[in-house]
Amino acid sequence: MPMQFNIIFSQLILLFCCATFDLKAQDDLLYGITTEQNYQESNAQEIIENELYLRSHKFKINTMSRSELLDIPYLSQAQVDGIQSHINQYGEILHPYELQNIFAFDIETIRLLSPYLDFGLSFKNEIEDLLSTQGQGLSICIQNTYRLQESAAYQLPKENENYYRGSRLKTALRVSNEGNKKIKSGIQLEKDAGETILNGHISGFIQIKKIRAIDDLILGDFVCQFGQGLHVGSGLSINKSSDIKNSIKVANGFRPFRSGSEQGYMRGIGLKMKIGNGNIYLAKSLTRADVKNVQDSIESEIEIKQLNTGYYRNSKEIALRNGAFTNKNILRYEFKGKRLRIGQSVSFQSQFLQTDLDISKLINFSKTTKNLSSDYMYLGEGILYFGEISMNTNYAIGMVHGCLKNIGNNCDIQIVFRKYALEMDFSNSTSLSETGAGETGLLFTLNNKISKYTRLNAYIDFYRSRAYRYQTDGPIINKDAMIEWRYEKRDGTLISLRYKTYERHLNESGQQTINRLENNRNQNWRMHIEYPISKKLKIHHRIEQTQYSKQFGEKSKGLLLYHELQARVGLKMKLSLRYCAFNTDDYNSRIYAYERDISYSFTIKSFQNRGNTAYILLQYHVNKNINLKLRFAAIKYNDQNKVGSGLDAIEGNQVNDLRFELQFKL
Repeated sequence: MPMQFNIIFSQLILLFCCATFDLKAQDDLLYGITTEQNYQESNAQEIIENELYLRSHKFKINTMSRSELLDIPYLSQAQVDGIQSHINQYGEILHPYELQNIFAFDIETIRLLSPYLDFGLSFKNEIEDLLSTQGQGLSICIQNTYRLQESAAYQLPKENENYYRGSRLKTALRVSNEGNKKIKSGIQLEKDAGETILNGHISGFIQIKKIRAIDDLILGDFVCQFGQGLHVGSGLSINKSSDIKNSIKVANGFRPFRSGSEQGYMRGIGLKMKIGNGNIYLAKSLTRADVKNVQDSIESEIEIKQLNTGYYRNSKEIALRNGAFTNKNILRYEFKGKRLRIGQSVSFQSQFLQTDLDISKLINFSKTTKNLSSDYMYLGEGILYFGEISMNTNYAIGMVHGCLKNIGNNCDIQIVFRKYALEMDFSNSTSLSETGAGETGLLFTLNNKISKYTRLNAYIDFYRSRAYRYQTDGPIINKDAMIEWRYEKRDGTLISLRYKTYERHLNESGQQTINRLENNRNQNWRMHIEYPISKKLKIHHRIEQTQYSKQFGEKSKGLLLYHELQARVGLKMKLSLRYCAFNTDDYNSRIYAYERDISYSFTIKSFQNRGNTAYILLQYHVNKNINLKLRFAAIKYNDQNKVGSGLDAIEGNQVNDLRFELQFKL
């Protein structure tokens, strides 16, 4: 009996200490239930259950009738009359502490009531508030890109079915309206080079937030990310970089689709609703599946495939446009606690064809797939745990599990395990080239702050695959590793020294009868320096070298060097100017580099062979509402007389691009 008394007494003390519940107000408690002070366990449990019920079923005092208000615990008749009189005279109550203006309320009663009250507006006033709230206004962006050289498709007779029907001009119009904090909308029209206006891409959306139980509603084109991206999002791939946080994918739900890409989005409706401590997500989408003839050169042609290029340039591509559809439905429930988030998702995806297509020629086109997944994120004492497991009806199972731990104030370590077992169909050769097929991997990452301005970052990733894939005829074991020393000051000075390597097992190249699996190793060294000359001038330098070696073959090398100047001219103009020289032996020794570009463009170029490139990006603020951007880029090869391949090939050794952007706000 003493132990039972201590347990019950501890429960009551815990309830007494909660700021959102007061046991001193025992009379007429919780819908008129009187709690007898006999310390029975059943009564203590009843108090807890009713406390949770009240928190999850809040009272909407702005929309309730007088009789409904009288049913709220702790509210007297005088207080109910005061609430209704205040609403009639001054409008709806927006915050619990507005109750202080009502004579019948004291501060203790307000604190007691606030966890159980919902101050949402009536539907009429919610709509008025939605339309009247000020935001950033209307923004219009016009972009044009023009390649000065003609590709091979334009050298053909115009009556040839491979001739590109549109001009070399790539143009885009983006209009977005954020004139309200709760409602956003946008529309985008884009025509790629070689396409006609009629065969361009049109995208748009309307997004509404915070209306009653609807937390987020989006109509039109959108993208979504849940869990670690296995089920809905960016897929199994693990981001490996000098920043440890990049390996953790954030489930940010629905977002408007603003990219110029014609793939990787959903078109339909996305809905997020709050229910208690959780969220429910619903999404329905119907998009084109981009089916067309695949032609790698003017002379050759292979069967119809499902692609995601987004180009409709010649008559055959235009005729096959809209040949297939993808229908996708998503249902998700997500619970959010103070330190824990758990999500459960289910999706149904089907693809179907128009009857006038030759199905016998179509390859790599699935029919119906169901997918289930569960994900979690938990913050413990100095450790963040995260993960997801996903399975579809074809028994393809994917999982990612990881943890991020802080050691002291200066060091973070991370461990991520992943496994992806893809179903294999050996009658379909395209399934053998699936990235991640049968892959198991383990990633270790370290971020260590050595001093105030110095940091050491590193990772090593081991992974293996049992599945046969493109250029792989057996089980493979691969390894990626990187170590970086970084010195960075607030004044803009940055020095980075990085060594990166990866090892891949691929089929041996050559004409021999039996191709062995050989280890291919790539090593990369980079030194990057940034420093300010003055408040308006900053210099960037980079030198990068790569070496590619085959276990049974030759070695190849690559070298890249660039210098970049960033300047502010006056108060209205910004200038970026870069010159880059590169010299690589072949494709294997290629080097990648990021380039600044106009808005909505993300440019990472792959440099191979020998040559040089340069670009200038000019940004000019005419006034607070008008902004201009102009970019000219040129690349010249010293050892090539043709750039590109197939219908996009350009005769000569030089390619020039001109881009222009006009952006203004109303």
